Amino acid sequence: RVMACVLVIDQSPRNTRKSFWFDFLNQKTAFFHGGEKYARQTNFPVFFALQKREKRGYYSVELQLLSENPSQLPDGQLMEDYVNRLENMILQKPEEWLWSHRRWKHKQES
Repeated sequence: RVMACVLVIDQSPRNTRKSFWFDFLNQKTAFFHGGEKYARQTNFPVFFALQKREKRGYYSVELQLLSENPSQLPDGQLMEDYVNRLENMILQKPEEWLWSHRRWKHKQES
């Protein structure tokens, strides 16, 4: 029996004060804190879903382990690892990235 919880955490958060801020594609960018918070509370293994377009209409997903024990990581480390993998995925194939979701509509408060 396999149990999974899937969280989409690369969307732009509303509450930027509770967000993690990282350099992402050369800009300070806010990311939800909830995905990491939930992972640390449950201590479930966390995977990154590396998506690849094989050909038109055909995609594959490779699950890459981010952490087997997220509760043992320093605060923010899991999100930083996620952001780095996401950035690498985009830089390898920027033409396959959806740019319409206004990723940088928020600015970090001083």
